[in-house]
Amino acid sequence: MEYYTERISSSNFSAFLEIFKASFGKLSVDEQHFRFKFNTAYTGHNWLGFIAFQKETNEPAAFYGVFPTIASIKGDQVIAAQSGDTATHPAHRGKGLFRLLHDRTMELCRLEGIAFVFGFPNEQSYPGFKKFHWSDRVSALRLTRLVKVPMLIRAYRKFLPGSFCAYQKKHIRKHRLPHAEIEALERNRCLVGYSGQSVAIPRTLAYLEYKISLGSELLKFKSGVAWVAFQGNQLVIGDLFGVDPQKILEELIQFTYETGYDVLIIVTSSESIRELFVDQNEFSLQHSNKLIINSLSSSIADQDFAFTSGDHDVFGSA
Repeated sequence: MEYYTERISSSNFSAFLEIFKASFGKLSVDEQHFRFKFNTAYTGHNWLGFIAFQKETNEPAAFYGVFPTIASIKGDQVIAAQSGDTATHPAHRGKGLFRLLHDRTMELCRLEGIAFVFGFPNEQSYPGFKKFHWSDRVSALRLTRLVKVPMLIRAYRKFLPGSFCAYQKKHIRKHRLPHAEIEALERNRCLVGYSGQSVAIPRTLAYLEYKISLGSELLKFKSGVAWVAFQGNQLVIGDLFGVDPQKILEELIQFTYETGYDVLIIVTSSESIRELFVDQNEFSLQHSNKLIINSLSSSIADQDFAFTSGDHDVFGSA
């Protein structure tokens, strides 16, 4: 079979959705969520990826793309990108389309001035990136803490799930940071800011608003603000904002008791962040995944990274 490629855009977005549904066996997808996800205009860059079509039938066959973001390297601002959705229609697998689309996307990234591309690959996609010579020297540690949810809350959750869901949502709304206060949030007082790492993604207003549009939440407590996402009975931490991260974390743990979340999770590539959670708050290392890097226009092979769960492209996704 022969194929041609088109840069993804609003005009061919339906082809991406068709590929995604076929690739993952879904009958439907949340189109609005993906439109929010691809709306990275706040970075000055949009639609960084390509769709492959079969020449004979014009059938959408595969997609690969990245999501641009603003990053800092030792305080200097650059445009980076996260390796994002990879999907191939089952009828077109084994045709070398991932390499074709990867190479075209990396070429586009260089033309757009992207300094580096990073990703958190699963076991299935990791070997492909290694073939493309991405660096994998950095591990992203998944840290977890089991929460001893009170028996009364567990019973409520088990026997009255509908009512309990409404209770959870009400409790979240109670702590949700009002939109008017997001701009005033001391965004430099965060785990990433405290970490002193060389490479990070600043928690700018535009970045947080983009992430909130994808489903994450900013929760307000007495000691500060927690940036979180909810996945079933798990609460995933993206970052903490305030003078004393320890006190914010203690209030967040109390929040999980009250709302019935069984597990607290944070994924981080920063050793200093790891120390706060493991050494002081009884989080355990569940496993580690590779953080892969493709340096395009900046030499960052020897730099340290301060990424967290919040920087993952699926943070906040249902």
